[in-house]
Amino acid sequence: DINLYEIVFCPSDEKISIDLKRLSRAKTALATFPTLD
Repeated sequence: DINLYEIVFCPSDEKISIDLKRLSRAKTALATFPTLD
């Protein structure tokens, strides 16, 4: 899927890059649980 953070923020910004990595890990962890709609 499309990551809105990569679209809105400059990927060269180090802080955003770190936040993206944290977000990615969080999404991976959440993916182990059933989706709550």
